[in-house]
Amino acid sequence: MAFKDQISKGLPVKNSTGETIGVVDDVEGDSIKLTAKDSTDGRHHYVPLSDVARVDEHVHLSTSGLAPVGANHATTAGAAHATADHASGGLSKILPWLLVGLAALLAILWLSGSFDGRDDGDRGITDTGGFSNEAESMAPVDGAVIVPGIGTLGTYLAGTEAAPRTFNFETLNFDNGKSAVRTADKAELDALAATLKQYGTSKVRVVGYADAQGAETANAALGKARADAVKAALVASGIPANRVETASGGEADPVDANTTAGGRFENRRTELVLTSR
Repeated sequence: MAFKDQISKGLPVKNSTGETIGVVDDVEGDSIKLTAKDSTDGRHHYVPLSDVARVDEHVHLSTSGLAPVGANHATTAGAAHATADHASGGLSKILPWLLVGLAALLAILWLSGSFDGRDDGDRGITDTGGFSNEAESMAPVDGAVIVPGIGTLGTYLAGTEAAPRTFNFETLNFDNGKSAVRTADKAELDALAATLKQYGTSKVRVVGYADAQGAETANAALGKARADAVKAALVASGIPANRVETASGGEADPVDANTTAGGRFENRRTELVLTSR
């Protein structure tokens, strides 16, 4: 545990083969807690501090048998029991207040006439593939509406709304200064390719972004290289090259702060624009 004091929130974590398996959320006891957004099950996963080989801009592990993000990284028995005890104690304290708040909310809805037994269709709510309608109401960007998640693309293509429309990848980010698609992100590209094969006349544009480190011109070139790498992966999966165009967003339009390692990692992203059906 000699590296404990060198590990900070936002540092990417790599296993001994160089694969990024997550981003540090915190250090708890003798384990590194990875951010929940890096896992497919939405839960925090843990890596033992004893597996850390060195720390620089990344946390490098000495083990090679770790699964990609989304698999269950085991915590120590002590950490597991501590988490369970904390959750149980905290729930028992706040449960009465939650029940009071729920009762008050139901009363307000009833008095306002909002709780009238109508179904979602009557209120104009549409299926967004599991995401809330708050995203549907976001302001247009260049004529496109930002919708979180490539998983909603199939639902959109099955409808009749006009293009263009922009979709965010959920996990497709890049290592610092790199344009290679990470192994942990290939599953999302495979799912995207399957959707595009199902709707064979659709065309897309992939836009690559960079963080704000380095020169602006270099970041513009890096964003284009990342978009080209995504296109190459789609073409390798059987999507015709003439259905995919690429562009660079450079360091423009960051989605997080460029002052932290975690924020810069989020800004090294890609977006998908459906240009035509």
